[in-house]
Amino acid sequence: MDNPNTKQQKFIHEWALSGKSLYTLANELNVNVLDLMGWADEFEEEIRTLKAQEYDRIQTENQMTKLKQYNYYASLYTRLKSELDKRDFSGLPTDKLYFILNDTLKQAHLIKSMDLADFTDSDDLYDDWLDEEKDDY
Repeated sequence: MDNPNTKQQKFIHEWALSGKSLYTLANELNVNVLDLMGWADEFEEEIRTLKAQEYDRIQTENQMTKLKQYNYYASLYTRLKSELDKRDFSGLPTDKLYFILNDTLKQAHLIKSMDLADFTDSDDLYDDWLDEEKDDY
């Protein structure tokens, strides 16, 4: 027979992170639903702490994903603008390059507008590039 403390720890972890119902957890742990309700009250603080930690982890992961996207578009924009600045416009097909440049800038604006707070602590190379380039096109 399983140790009751092990079942309690598994309940705390599963209840906080999995989103499973008490009935599902009761079947998985072979414990009465009423016991789980008691454990939910008894370990409310631990469950709340685990939920907060998971929320913070997900939020940080999403923030890093947005920051990586932002940095990618910043780098792409810089490379495209550099290439465009080299062009002499004497018969070279630059219209596609302008469209790509414009689309890249729009995408960077979209990502940055998702949550400006995500970019305030950034120390990357492209920290202010969007603000400097906004009047160019």
